[in-house]
Amino acid sequence: MDFPEKQTIKNIIKNNKFN
Repeated sequence: MDFPEKQTIKNIIKNNKFN
């Protein structure tokens, strides 16, 4: 499992790709 911080960064990158 990823650390919470890492997961948050992944989600931010995902959101940036969609925008």
